[in-house]
Amino acid sequence: MNWTDVEILNHPSGQPYVTLHGRAAPLAGTGSVHISLTHTATQAAAIAIFVDGR
Repeated sequence: MNWTDVEILNHPSGQPYVTLHGRAAPLAGTGSVHISLTHTATQAAAIAIFVDGR
């Protein structure tokens, strides 16, 4: 999978969500990715959690 197979988008409310493309989509199967983003003027951080759909 390529890093470009993972896309971070925003709901109208501003909440981020993950969309998988290319080889990443079949790897995830029925699972989902939950993401939390934060930033200041000089730093940024993200946490992603994959939840298996089985």
